[in-house]
Amino acid sequence: FMEALGKGDVNTLTELSYLDGSTTEEIHKKWEYTTTVPGKYYRFKWQLLNESQPSPDEAIVRLWVWRDFQTGGSYEENFQITLVKKEGKWKVDVQSLNRLMYPGLPR
Repeated sequence: FMEALGKGDVNTLTELSYLDGSTTEEIHKKWEYTTTVPGKYYRFKWQLLNESQPSPDEAIVRLWVWRDFQTGGSYEENFQITLVKKEGKWKVDVQSLNRLMYPGLPR
């Protein structure tokens, strides 16, 4: 997911995303907007810290993210990604992502 986000890979982001009440087409349109308008020139670096699975259908991944990495003044910040199992596949619960992590995240 994070690699796809960094590359602006809308198809992979759509495949790996869960937005309650949104169709696949709606999710795709939201990621197209996010990666081409607010995120067009946004660059970041990330590092996996750890993961936990509080229930069989939920997992939490913690990571460091250096926002605006190209500016030179960035520093690591702690973020987490919540994953939910839907139809047997792990997907990122996009609504749970902290909006500071990436500009214009879909809602």
